[in-house]
Amino acid sequence: MNILLLNDEFYTTGASSALYNLGVHLKNAGHTVSVMPRVDGDGEIRLRFQEAGIPIVTNSTNTELVIANTISQGETVGRFGTSLPIIWWLHEAEVGRHMIMQNPTLADGFRKAAHIVLQTDFQREVYRSFLFDTRTEVSVVPFWSEAVYRERPVRKASRNGKRRIVAIGTIEPRKRIADIMMAVENLHDKKLIECTFIGKDYNMLPPSAVALAQKNPDRYRFVGEMSAKDTLEQLASADVFVLASESESQPLSLFEAFELGVPVCLSSLETYRHVGIMHGVHGLMHPMGNIPMLTANFRTLLGDSIVRGQLIQAGKKLIDEKRQTDWKITFERVIESVWNRRTTRA
Repeated sequence: MNILLLNDEFYTTGASSALYNLGVHLKNAGHTVSVMPRVDGDGEIRLRFQEAGIPIVTNSTNTELVIANTISQGETVGRFGTSLPIIWWLHEAEVGRHMIMQNPTLADGFRKAAHIVLQTDFQREVYRSFLFDTRTEVSVVPFWSEAVYRERPVRKASRNGKRRIVAIGTIEPRKRIADIMMAVENLHDKKLIECTFIGKDYNMLPPSAVALAQKNPDRYRFVGEMSAKDTLEQLASADVFVLASESESQPLSLFEAFELGVPVCLSSLETYRHVGIMHGVHGLMHPMGNIPMLTANFRTLLGDSIVRGQLIQAGKKLIDEKRQTDWKITFERVIESVWNRRTTRA
């Protein structure tokens, strides 16, 4: 089958990484696969597609099926969904709903897609009003990182003896990077802490956070995008992984932390309940924006080896249970279902 992948951009996100992993799987399964970005440009994911032998195209001919990645493709799905079978893969939760409110044409995809794939049942609740009056079939296909299993990263000792906190994700308001920095500033031993922020920087930090980072460059390191190998090496070497976001669906880096035995601090988002993550069992959570509680959670994870060990053990057990099913095979069954339904109608 000739399959076109519609990606958003080529910088590293959980969504683009998942599309890459699916594309490689489909190519190895014998399909002809190409990828077209909504916004072209450089990035780590572009290099990975090229290394995998998946061509990057600007127009498509002979396409038989399309996989459109992220809410940003909604308008395209709405425009071409009547002429091509399009599987719309939604990764966003509340932020996706907010984007639709700003650009209502994105909602056209809900009626014109041949199939919609979500990561979690929580997204069904988020998009309930858009799914209510559509006959489009919906599947929930949780996914997780592949890179961590292909080449196991090695934990490296700290060069300066500092405790390391790592955050992975685009540097933009939704990730609430300033909360992390303010929480670290509240620690009495903050001079012994090193925070590394990995991800594309949109230069959207509040002025107070920018000033703090400039004043303490050894404490707050913004390293930009890194290769998958280097990112996992940073994560494996961390003492704590933190995700203080105001909205998530199913972050890949969180499951990577579970696999690598790194304890996690999370904002207490509803989505985590839907994927089985519980406060005090798999990680320590704080109400979104509650900086004193995030500080307390940092203090616990950095100072209590018993709690660390219990959380690490439970996190590893959770990801092991999820990996008993290959998500790429599940997604391939969705593709087969869409294709068979189309050929039957033809």
